[in-house]
Amino acid sequence: LDATGCWERFLEQRDAERRKVLADVAVDAVRALEKQHQDQCATLEADLAKERVRQEEAEQRIVTGQAVVAEAEAALADERSRREAAEAEARAKEDHRATVEVDLAKE
Repeated sequence: LDATGCWERFLEQRDAERRKVLADVAVDAVRALEKQHQDQCATLEADLAKERVRQEEAEQRIVTGQAVVAEAEAALADERSRREAAEAEARAKEDHRATVEVDLAKE
C-alpha cells in the first residue's frame, strides 16, 4: 500500500470506530431511557395502588358512617316510639283519673 492508501484505510478505520462508539452511546442512551421509563411506570403504579387503598379506606369510612347514621336513626325512632307510648299511657291515665273524678262527683 502506498501512503495515500494507508491514510485512507486509517481514516476508514477511524470512521468505523467513531460510528461504533456513537452506536454504543446511542444504545446506552436508549437503554437508559427505557430504564427511566420503567422506573417512572413502577412509581406511577405504586402511587396508583396507594391511591386505590386510600379510596377503599374512604369508601369504608363512608359505609361505616352510613351504618352509624342508620343506627342513630333507628335509636331515635325507637326513642320516639317509647315517648309516644309513654305519652299515650299518660293520656289514658289522665282520662281514667278524670272519669273517676266525674264518677265520684256524681255520688
